[in-house]
Amino acid sequence: MVAVRLAGLDRCLTVDAHGIFHCFRWIWKPDVTEAIQSDDTQGRVTTGDDDEVDSGCFVAQRELPHFRTIPRLPFSAKSSNRRIVVALSKTLFASRTLLLALSDGDGNGALAMQFIDPVKGLVKGETVVPAVHSKAVTAIAMDPLGVATGGGAGGELAIVGSADGSASLWRFISSHYLPLRPKQRMRGHMGSKINAVLVNSAMNICATISKERCCIFNLGNGSMLKCIKPPENPLREQENNGRQFTTTYFAETSAACFSVLGYIVLVCTSIKKNDLGESCQVNTIQLFSLEGVHCASRIIDEHHGLPVRIMPSFDGRAVLVTRVGGVDMYHVSLSSSLECIDRWLISSKNDVAVHDVDLGPSLFRPVLAAAACSEGSLRLHALPGISSWSESNKKGTMSEAVGSALAKPALKLKKAGGFVKGFGNSLMGLGKELAREASSDVKERGVTGFLGGVFKKGSGGR
Repeated sequence: MVAVRLAGLDRCLTVDAHGIFHCFRWIWKPDVTEAIQSDDTQGRVTTGDDDEVDSGCFVAQRELPHFRTIPRLPFSAKSSNRRIVVALSKTLFASRTLLLALSDGDGNGALAMQFIDPVKGLVKGETVVPAVHSKAVTAIAMDPLGVATGGGAGGELAIVGSADGSASLWRFISSHYLPLRPKQRMRGHMGSKINAVLVNSAMNICATISKERCCIFNLGNGSMLKCIKPPENPLREQENNGRQFTTTYFAETSAACFSVLGYIVLVCTSIKKNDLGESCQVNTIQLFSLEGVHCASRIIDEHHGLPVRIMPSFDGRAVLVTRVGGVDMYHVSLSSSLECIDRWLISSKNDVAVHDVDLGPSLFRPVLAAAACSEGSLRLHALPGISSWSESNKKGTMSEAVGSALAKPALKLKKAGGFVKGFGNSLMGLGKELAREASSDVKERGVTGFLGGVFKKGSGGR
């Protein structure tokens, strides 16, 4: 799985490495039968208040499409050194029922646009705009526009980066209308391949990142506001321990993000030499202000690999970094910059990599985290407040009859005592063939704290 997006109140859309769309629907079943012991918090998601406790399990199913019309990207040639380039809109389009998917159109600079129905699992409409760039599309990012930031269907801004060193800005409104030409074009990388792009409609800025520089542009007129180069001292305040760095450059990954507090988070790769003259790589997460001031850095453990996705929290105080084995959460501020404040451990053996993560269903008060993993699974994690949210939105999700039918396997599992220790709440295996239905309904215990401090209402700290 390379991309995931929560849609509506009970839907989820994912894209796999072959460019095939997968649709899921889920429901949270609060545990109202199990007595809560005051001295036992295992298996519950707490918000910090003694009277607010979430205990329950996910019940989910995968929606199989008709085999005559398998929904997929127009171009999905898999290469050994290149991932699928795709971005899913954060808001719904066309009467609030469709998601917009942008992807590489043909591997030669074309841009594909598709409307996906996450309920029926169908591609409602698509078009491919040829020759948008002179070389292949390498990175795409999207951000809600206008009233869409409040959960409505206003539209989205999208920025598309290419291997030719340029980027194009696109504006989509909430309708079936798809533009055939970009709104603006940005350059500044002297022909170097763009590895990552960013856009933030609230701050009216976008960014393009290549190996040697990060360029920040104004969305209004496309002018370059700042050009940031890799830091000379990538470890900043941390001890070098006798290590001498010969070169530092921005890593070849799409992981980067803006913070609404006025920061940009990037990933760097440094080449170091030890006392024996041997060279090796060190990957770091770097925090810059939008003025280009280097604020902080953090070393990425070698076995964690390069992050594929960095996602900011809605208030900008934290970022979620995907890695091998799970998702890490870092605090963003000048006082405790890039301090690790929480972790979602998906695999203790470091054999599963998280390629994408999404929070929802609400942009401002998320109660669910969804992760797309390398072994072909979708994992769900309950956040504080999911039980109360599920109760208040019961009528908007799956019907009670369907929910009761889906809950039977989970109920049998509970009676059998089949509790799995860990941080995740649900694992839905996709299988290698489309004909195989995901059939695992797992209730896991030991869910604690992930994002609880940051997204707690009225919290002034972490």
